[in-house]
This record gives sequence, C-alpha cells and structure tokens, in this order.
Amino acid sequence: MAGAQDINSVFIMLGIVAVIGALAETQMIETGGRKLEEISS
Repeated sequence: MAGAQDINSVFIMLGIVAVIGALAETQMIETGGRKLEEISS
C-alpha cells in the first residue's frame, strides 16, 4: 500500500503538469475562430 507521502507527491506532480498545460494553452496560436482545415490550406 502506498504511503501518504507517495500519494501527496503524485498529486503535486499532477498539479505541476496541469499548470504547465494551462501555460502552454495560453501560448498557442489563436485561430480567430476559423477551422484548422481552412488555416492549413
């Protein structure tokens, strides 16, 4: 059985990944509401 310290470290890592994902999302290219198919052509 995993100890409380192991569970806490897992939640901390998941939180860090979520923050990194949120930051990456804000830096993504804005499509201006157009479909990706229109932009790629």
